[in-house]
Amino acid sequence: MRDTQHDSLLGHLALRLASHPENIATEALTYLLDGRRGAVLRRAFLKYVQDKIRAVEPSFQLPENTFFSSQERGDDGGIPDIIGKNGDDKILIIEAKFGAGLTANQPVGYLGHLKGAGNGVLMFVAPENRLETLWFELGHRCKKSVNHDFIGETKRPASGKFIVSKLISGQFLALTSWREILDYLKKAAIDEPQLSNNIAQLSGLCERMDAEAFLPLTSEDITSQAIPRCQLQFYDIVDKVFYKVVYKVKENVPGEPPPTGKSCNAGYGYYARSFSFYEFGLNIQLDYTIWRKYGLSPIWLSVRKNDSGNPTLTTKVQNALSQLPDDRLFYTELKTHPAAYIPLLLPVGKELEAVLENLSKQIEEVLSLLEKQSERKTP
Repeated sequence: MRDTQHDSLLGHLALRLASHPENIATEALTYLLDGRRGAVLRRAFLKYVQDKIRAVEPSFQLPENTFFSSQERGDDGGIPDIIGKNGDDKILIIEAKFGAGLTANQPVGYLGHLKGAGNGVLMFVAPENRLETLWFELGHRCKKSVNHDFIGETKRPASGKFIVSKLISGQFLALTSWREILDYLKKAAIDEPQLSNNIAQLSGLCERMDAEAFLPLTSEDITSQAIPRCQLQFYDIVDKVFYKVVYKVKENVPGEPPPTGKSCNAGYGYYARSFSFYEFGLNIQLDYTIWRKYGLSPIWLSVRKNDSGNPTLTTKVQNALSQLPDDRLFYTELKTHPAAYIPLLLPVGKELEAVLENLSKQIEEVLSLLEKQSERKTP
């Protein structure tokens, strides 16, 4: 039975009637921050953001006469969810996320909407369980931009549910959770019953979005041919990168038989192609459960030792892959089948051969690390 503790009328209606609940949440948050309905929440929110940004820039300040509006189209066609303006200057952009991924313009394109160095903040708001993976993807995209890479240290003030970095451009990229923001606003509105009730409505929607196991289908979900085409392409990529990598492995590792073409397995939510590399067993797999949990990519590389009874199984894999960044390495919680999972990051806007070549290089990087730890490698 679903927990009804945080139910609200807004949450119920948004999930029943709206194909994009993020839009409902965006309008609700804009309504709360609209200074015409009272400055209490607007001032509290500005103080919240200002105090958090000061973790990386102690002198940072947001003007008190910053006002908010929603869904304004920019010159580049992008439509930020909420814009905070001081006069004509856009100094704060808020992007609302539940389950939706980043668009092509996010975050780099949206940073271009902001006023110049020292005054611009782009802040994403998402469910708590998406913070780590979403921050990884935001950082990955910023690092590919000459003017928007991180400088200095990423900070996590207080609760750790707010993440912020200063960029080379002088602007700030931030990420926080719905719960973090709304809990702060609740405290600010403790003596305002009507405001408290409005915040509770939005909290109910956000909690529902966090908790719902099944989201109502939209007509687009059912009728879009892009969805099945994309899913079938994922299967095709798994097969093709498997053969591209495995035949190369067999050429370089003596004594291993060539793949038979039957080394695949599938089950609820996954499709995998398996191969051995020295004493390690690997899967190149399309895995919807892992994708849903961590985001990042639908296709993953899993690594374990072939002898599941070996007590050094997990340690051996950990030692081999310790050079990978922490945000590229995940471990299953299943004690009976411990494995490392590495997201194979799919390049966008590329033809199939370029995608396969890119994924092959990512896998070969992992194989190189495993080879150095192999017990069977010939000196």
